[in-house]
Amino acid sequence: MNIMEKENNLKSWEGIIPVTTKCEICQKEIWYNHKEKVMSIHFDLSNKRVSEIKYPMQWLSRNPKSKEAMFEWDLCCFGYLCYDCYMAFLNKDKQTIADSLNLYVRKQTDAAMHAPYLAAQRQLDNGKIIE
Repeated sequence: MNIMEKENNLKSWEGIIPVTTKCEICQKEIWYNHKEKVMSIHFDLSNKRVSEIKYPMQWLSRNPKSKEAMFEWDLCCFGYLCYDCYMAFLNKDKQTIADSLNLYVRKQTDAAMHAPYLAAQRQLDNGKIIE
């Protein structure tokens, strides 16, 4: 397959894959098929057990858009990540990271909600305000 065919195949996926979108983690703007890796979409595979697509950009360049190809692509449920987030989560247990992050955010939110009450409590000494 020559370079022109690969480019045409990649172009055929525009619209199915957004030309521009935001990283699903950090919200940085990213682009499909951008030549600079720090600005391009990095496809994060959500379900490795289902996927036959190990290298998404290679697969896209070799498979023009068709009903069969779109079905196979959709089964993978690829996430759209920026380079930094992709590298940070590569080969990591994403569920454990997400659970830890969720717990941290809830803890911070709870602390922020209770901070005025806690501060007022610390100002009291046996029911009297400390000056």
